[in-house]
Amino acid sequence: MDLKLYYNSLPKKAIGAGVLFFNENNQLLIVNPIYKKKWTIPGGTVEKNESPHKACIREIKEELGININSLEFLGVEYLNKANIKIESLQFIFYGGILTKHEISKIKLEKEELSEYKFINLYIIKNYLKLSSANRILKCLEAYRKNSSIYLESRK
Repeated sequence: MDLKLYYNSLPKKAIGAGVLFFNENNQLLIVNPIYKKKWTIPGGTVEKNESPHKACIREIKEELGININSLEFLGVEYLNKANIKIESLQFIFYGGILTKHEISKIKLEKEELSEYKFINLYIIKNYLKLSSANRILKCLEAYRKNSSIYLESRK
């Protein structure tokens, strides 16, 4: 068997990981990427041989300058080819509440992000893509129920 042909025939899926941080007023931290039209949550693409959890911790350090050791899994959404260019799995983690001191230490990665802000959840759809906003809200609903959630796009 030709191993190169075999490995090239394996399914290719993109994997992303994002984190939900809140401030003391229960507002969600969002960031404004310079390469996208909409805001998003901190996080990014999982690299080869990297777990979604480790990728999220790495991305937080790179994007925000925040060192964090653990995150709580909230949910994952599978997006299929009918909706997007490539299949993907999008993992969401809970990072907790950032103190004013921690927020003051945020240092954005200027090559990727232009700004950050905290928003109330009821206006999340004004900033994020609808699919991302819905994913986040469903993950938070599961979190309030002391649970996690698996989602699939259904188009």
